[in-house]
Amino acid sequence: MKKKVDKNISMVGAGWSFNNIEKEFDKHIKKSVPFYDEIHRIILKCSEFFTHQNAIFLDIGCSTGTLLNKFSKKYKAKYHQLSFIGIDNASSMIKEARKNNSDKRINFKKKSILDFRSKKKVNLITSVFTIQFINPEERKNIFNNIYKLLCKEGAFILFEKVLASNSKFQNIYNGIYDDFKRENNFTEQEIAQKSLSLRGKLESLSSLENSYLLKEAGFVKIDRIFKWFCFEGTLCIK
Repeated sequence: MKKKVDKNISMVGAGWSFNNIEKEFDKHIKKSVPFYDEIHRIILKCSEFFTHQNAIFLDIGCSTGTLLNKFSKKYKAKYHQLSFIGIDNASSMIKEARKNNSDKRINFKKKSILDFRSKKKVNLITSVFTIQFINPEERKNIFNNIYKLLCKEGAFILFEKVLASNSKFQNIYNGIYDDFKRENNFTEQEIAQKSLSLRGKLESLSSLENSYLLKEAGFVKIDRIFKWFCFEGTLCIK
């Protein structure tokens, strides 16, 4: 039986899915992820260092296309000859993204990053709380493909929910994050049901594990650009 994880979103047991929640997704994620709008602002500012005429931006797990819409508004077609690509596994998200974005420079594709290929090298790749939903066994191949897609001096910006370095810190992170959700008016039942729905779907790695995989892929310029307990942002330059 479906139970609520938010006011207008319900899930069955450990069955979290990004399909068919596109109408409520943006409201839900802003309530669920601390500093979500600020994270987008950070990405937009960082993008200025990897932008030039004919640059290509790729957003992995683009959902409703909100970040790419912000990119297109920042880099108006009148002044910037850029190309934007958004990929997502959820067909309903891609459909919604196409509705929400009228900029012809944006191309949305129902695609996995594991299968994505590009004839031209990409200047900036973003992944905002997406790769954590992909099987850990596949993440090495994901980072390898991201590295191959980037041009020299191109950037990969990764935001993930990460594991703490030990159980004591993890306990603190979990408690503070649950408090954050309560402050955003999630009920105790919704918090518990969301946690249940994500079993086997969201598998976080630690900061060290992510760094190891990024280095294995070829990145040597890696730096943390955001940290709020279990939420972390990393900038990687090829």
